[in-house]
Amino acid sequence: MSADLGTGPAGPVFRPVVGRPGTEDPLVASLVEASARTTKTGLPKATVLLAVIVLAASLKARSTLLPLYAVAVTLVALMFFALAYSSWRVPPEARRRLVREPMREVVLGGDDLLETRRSVYVRLAPDSWHRIRLGSVVRDFLARERRVFVLGPDESGRALVFLPGSPVAGLAKTRREPPREAKPVPGLPWQPGAPKDDPVLRALVRYQRRLLLAVAAFLMLVAVWVALYLPSQLTRLGDDAGLTGMFLLVYAAVLVYLAGKLLVRRSRVGKAAHALDWTPLRVTLDYEPPRDKRALTIPGRVWAPDGTQTPVQLLNVTINLAMAAYLSGQLWVIGAPEKGSLLIGLPGYPTLGSARLGLPR
Repeated sequence: MSADLGTGPAGPVFRPVVGRPGTEDPLVASLVEASARTTKTGLPKATVLLAVIVLAASLKARSTLLPLYAVAVTLVALMFFALAYSSWRVPPEARRRLVREPMREVVLGGDDLLETRRSVYVRLAPDSWHRIRLGSVVRDFLARERRVFVLGPDESGRALVFLPGSPVAGLAKTRREPPREAKPVPGLPWQPGAPKDDPVLRALVRYQRRLLLAVAAFLMLVAVWVALYLPSQLTRLGDDAGLTGMFLLVYAAVLVYLAGKLLVRRSRVGKAAHALDWTPLRVTLDYEPPRDKRALTIPGRVWAPDGTQTPVQLLNVTINLAMAAYLSGQLWVIGAPEKGSLLIGLPGYPTLGSARLGLPR
């Protein structure tokens, strides 16, 4: 594992070892292996679980608990299709082969980074293009960085692609050419400033707010369904109506609670796009972030400019953010740090997370 200075003031961030096999970089190798293992073992489990739930729902087609079955089928089906898609895109064994390839740094010229309305296309090699579907999130970031790190592509056009500062591989199934309507992405110079002026952070905030709103709306729709479905079903249950009705009411209340938490989170994330400053704090994590997890919670300590020491806990942050804090010894707080929940990130990088600040010691 190595570190390289980022293009902004964020300090050292993760950088893979160029020219050496990915297996020689412990963090890259561990995360690729964890990804391959999750897909290989998770797909059969999701298949069996989906079949069991569908069978149970079909046997109880007129059951009062139909909302439970419907939500379970939806969630497990989403998990199944996500695993199946990643397995089709780059199968687990192909990932293990690719990680043995030398890591390449691909510098993106004017015609190597193209965009359409919803996607960004990156040239990884001659006649080899990688499509990034979340183009709005990474467009400005790649326009400024103008580089990616690549393992592959292999003879089937599969590759592992790493964005600057990220040890998590994107799964690429390349195509020979981009769409005809794709246009070059102009370069974007680094302009240090407030979070509200950072186009990379603003794009990430917009995406996260849309995603949180969509999930909250789904939970609320299910809760409304339960509320409308319940009265028509309880009349035919007789003596069991009270217990079943109470169970479904609690279920609906939990869904409303979770939707409310997501909406609160959405509101807090939105504040990042209006923050006036970054506050760097000196930080020491209690231990090195585990190398096989993409998201984690990890405790540590921060020091105020006056030397006051305060416990802090990074809450389910990405490995990108955790490794940046570990390597640089800095925690970048969006806005002024106050006791309780904080929004944290990296100036100029598409990453956003939460932390909890304790009382000074």
